[in-house]
Amino acid sequence: ATMAEILKMGALSQFDYYGRPLRDIFTDKPNLAPYVALEPSVDMNETNPARGRGAIESRQLQLAKEDQSDDEVFNLILWRAIKGESVPYPGATRMSALEAQRSR
Repeated sequence: ATMAEILKMGALSQFDYYGRPLRDIFTDKPNLAPYVALEPSVDMNETNPARGRGAIESRQLQLAKEDQSDDEVFNLILWRAIKGESVPYPGATRMSALEAQRSR
């Protein structure tokens, strides 16, 4: 929405139309008040275990060039890394033939 407004293009999608431009966050006077920086709660030097399930599965991915790996496999690895093993993977969302025909 912000870029569309800056470039005077109008809304390109419903996201731009209903999105709020960021014009209200900018000011011509800087805020020089001191602040307290947040300390990370995660060790930034910690790495994934080399023999973990995700690491082993990730080694099978073809990442040298875009679109060579199976997206479903890649998404499943990412899902488990982010959500954990206990949250079921929703799988791909498929549309019906009628929905596909209507979207054309």
